[in-house]
Amino acid sequence: MFGGFALDTGFRAWAEIDIDALLHNIKIIRSAIGDEAELIAVVKANAYGHGDTQLCRYLGDTVQGYAVACYDEAIGLRRTGISGRIVILGAIVESCIPGAVKDNISLTVFSADTAKKINDAAKAQGKRAEVFLAVDTGMSRLGLSCDEAGLCEALKICSCDALDTHCIFSHPACADIVSSPVTGRQKKIFETFIRVLEQHGAHIERKCFDNSAALLGYGRWGNLYKLGLIMHGLLPAENLHADLIPTLSLRTRVSQVKTLEAGEGVSYGHTFIAPRRIKTATLCIGYADGLPISLSNRGGVIIKGKYAPILGRICMDQMIIDISEIDDVQTGDVATIIGRDGELVVTVDDIAKLADTINYNIVCGIGMRVTRVYIKDGKQDSAYSYVNPDIR
Repeated sequence: MFGGFALDTGFRAWAEIDIDALLHNIKIIRSAIGDEAELIAVVKANAYGHGDTQLCRYLGDTVQGYAVACYDEAIGLRRTGISGRIVILGAIVESCIPGAVKDNISLTVFSADTAKKINDAAKAQGKRAEVFLAVDTGMSRLGLSCDEAGLCEALKICSCDALDTHCIFSHPACADIVSSPVTGRQKKIFETFIRVLEQHGAHIERKCFDNSAALLGYGRWGNLYKLGLIMHGLLPAENLHADLIPTLSLRTRVSQVKTLEAGEGVSYGHTFIAPRRIKTATLCIGYADGLPISLSNRGGVIIKGKYAPILGRICMDQMIIDISEIDDVQTGDVATIIGRDGELVVTVDDIAKLADTINYNIVCGIGMRVTRVYIKDGKQDSAYSYVNPDIR
């Protein structure tokens, strides 16, 4: 459940990230994977909208590294002082290889050609480079094929003399569907691939076949875990359960209160016409801040502990709500888009359902103008703005 407070900041729109909840979730994850396993926090897409650099700093030594999708994300963490292990899970552009090696960024490989280029860059710099072998067992995305050709490529990668090739991973495609036979089939394919690879002399220390859904739905496998969504207290599917606490709340404030007469239209296109005299409030948040425009005329927010429906089309920077049933709403009052206010809660999943999308999409879409505020012990510990350099 969400914490019971709504922090009133001086910001236009802000996301509160509860660090105590984050560390609670990490403890739950650690108990599930065991003390000997390595845990890599997936912080791609700005840590699923929660703020990558800031979360890395708060996580500290509770994890054994961080995973991102691309070189830009990795170098961004390095340049902001994150010194721990960083793994790029996606493909690396050839021109970025020397820089990645220089900054000790681990790379995912699935071709001998790319491995050779990484190996050459490492030798030129007089150092070793860590690579993760990606194996495609059924996702049909990135990875070595699970056939003779794929095995041959893997052995060539493992023979590179300046590469550490002790980590291997594959990604479940259907782990969020517990009844699907695909996950079990993928596991068997992966286990066979690893066994044959080791029989040919490869030394694999860390094996990873997981995502958040796989851990919750199928339990432990291997000794390396790359997890993202469940760190934030969100579940990848309704049928999965864990004692997690959502870390993120999203809030904004009232910029103006108005009274509309019957027949007056609201917002672009007048998709809502007041059926009677109503009271409205304009809020300082819109679709450019990550609020799905599909919530127009169907979603709602919480203000003063009461639910207020969204009226009309959500604008780029603003939205309008019906406060006819809420007393004494004033300019500057806090409105909760996601989170708790009093006894009412709006969850990320509530918004995702209304917007006909998934919870990943909602949190990853929170915009750069939304200040991230980090909460510890019920109070603001730090804040970060991507557009205002004075808030960092």
